[in-house]
Amino acid sequence: MSIETRRPRGAQAFFMLILTLALASCAGTRNADPILLTLDEAFTALFPVCAASTAERLGAGDFKAVPLSNLERSIGKTLEDRRETVLVHLASPLAAFVLEDLGSRRNTETEDFAARPIVAFFPAGIEAPIPVPQAEAVRIYPVVYDYEKAYRGLAREAAATMKKLEKQAGRKVECAIVFQENFMRDSKVLEILTGAIEAVMGPASVRLSRMDSSETLVDTAGSIAEAIASVTTAETGLVILAVDNPSAARTAAAGDPGRQYFVDASSWGEPGGRDRLFRYRIEANEKGLAAAAVRLARRIAGGRDAEASALVSLPERPWLRKIF
Repeated sequence: MSIETRRPRGAQAFFMLILTLALASCAGTRNADPILLTLDEAFTALFPVCAASTAERLGAGDFKAVPLSNLERSIGKTLEDRRETVLVHLASPLAAFVLEDLGSRRNTETEDFAARPIVAFFPAGIEAPIPVPQAEAVRIYPVVYDYEKAYRGLAREAAATMKKLEKQAGRKVECAIVFQENFMRDSKVLEILTGAIEAVMGPASVRLSRMDSSETLVDTAGSIAEAIASVTTAETGLVILAVDNPSAARTAAAGDPGRQYFVDASSWGEPGGRDRLFRYRIEANEKGLAAAAVRLARRIAGGRDAEASALVSLPERPWLRKIF
């Protein structure tokens, strides 16, 4: 004879609830995201789409930017809370350097967890807020825009435009470039741009004005307009603007309607409407940055082979190719 023991329905429901919560707790610990997202306030202000898209892809709905005022302390506190689950960091440039500094010390458990691999947006060109001591290097995987490819395309379009302008005018046409270096793009891409144009149009076909970042702190559009005036002549048919604020570049270029204008609008600041002012434009790809960074971080966290860096393509828009 078999004896069947039945639990009261209320007790059975309670038992199933406890079991479900226990399993959920175990699963939460086991499946906790091994990627720690650390973006500072400055980065999220300059790249809001990238920051939001990265957090969304990681399921970090409660993500908050780290204040600049206590960057190292805030990062250290987060590491204390997440030390058991973090396998890889995904960070803004400033946060990456703080993590690199903490990780290179390795004097405490927190600093040891900071030494995990770092996937960083635009890590080159930003000075660390504190000196990085000479120690074992922390592995950093940069996620950057592919400016070399974009600027080669820009050069090809510039040379083609200059040839058409020369044919129309029946004379030699020059190209003026106003360039402002920043932590996203350096002088190497400027050399690619000028070299490629001169290879087609001749060694005296490009005139260059290099702007320092401090020149645009007060009157941004006015400073850009002055730079344009300083580098253009009667022979200038094309002006290429590669400055920090594309919106200010548009304002400056609007006061010079007699020339063709190209723009690198990949940095912060909206360049304005897609009108006839800029005949060719390089655009930002913030969602592409987020996708590439999360993809690379997940490969590293999963122990899979990963590229040393991620290059993100920049959209190139020849708005009025049929204008000639």
